[in-house]
Amino acid sequence: MPDYTQLNRTLIRIKGIDAEKFLQGQISTDVASLSHNKVSYSTLNDPKGRMYGLFKILRLEDDYLLSLHTSTVDQVISKLSKYVVFFKCKITKVSTAVVSGLTFKKNNDQAENLALPSEPMHYIESNEKMVIQLPSHGAPFLYEIWHLNPDADDVTVSETGSESWNALETLSGIPEVYESTQGAFILQDLNLQELGAVSFKKGCYTGQEIIARMKYLGKQKKKTYLIQSEQNLTILPKQYIYDSSGKRCGTVVRSHRSDTSETVALAVINKLYTEENTVVYSDEMATHALTIREIHYTS
Repeated sequence: MPDYTQLNRTLIRIKGIDAEKFLQGQISTDVASLSHNKVSYSTLNDPKGRMYGLFKILRLEDDYLLSLHTSTVDQVISKLSKYVVFFKCKITKVSTAVVSGLTFKKNNDQAENLALPSEPMHYIESNEKMVIQLPSHGAPFLYEIWHLNPDADDVTVSETGSESWNALETLSGIPEVYESTQGAFILQDLNLQELGAVSFKKGCYTGQEIIARMKYLGKQKKKTYLIQSEQNLTILPKQYIYDSSGKRCGTVVRSHRSDTSETVALAVINKLYTEENTVVYSDEMATHALTIREIHYTS
């Protein structure tokens, strides 16, 4: 039996004959081009282009499933509900669903009774489960499992191990949006264009003007970097990081404690700063250093 780790994620369903049209005007990806075996990162943004939702989305028949951090779900549903009344579709939480993580040392390993996709951001549907391979930098390979009806599937999901899973996501450069960081970042801040979370060719959607302007007219001054320390540090999302003189130089996106490196985090830092500096600090007194590393995404 696979060792599933429960993740703090919730599934919502958007179902109805207008679901595609509704989402096309709300989210950053091109919903119309989303094939039935593909998964995409995507965002929901305010008119200033700042994200209040970051999620994975896949298409079923006439509906879509979205996986997002549980702390952001209520606000996402509340904001979407203001517009969904004009379309023939509805938004619901999938109350029976459980989202879990699964790792394998090789991407061709097969768990008992569980088929695994062979490419990142593809999924296989089997026995009321969606098995998704996430982007990662080699072993271990990461799979997110959406158990639509875990009781019927007789699956056991452990509540332990989620911090290690989150650290592996972080090491692969995968960002997260929490309730505390809703409205804090635009998608390019978090390198989400590198993860296919935006289409610059689709029609209008909320926040598009700011996001497109950053690509075509503006110069992106900051982006997300991996920061690491061998120390066991407590760093919270939206917390500032500092340079050696105690000046703010970045903002934490997510931070976790890894089995192999005590602290791994993602932070938005000015690109000019990283050209001359290789460390940042978690405190103004510059007592706890974190090494800055570039994130190299694979297609």
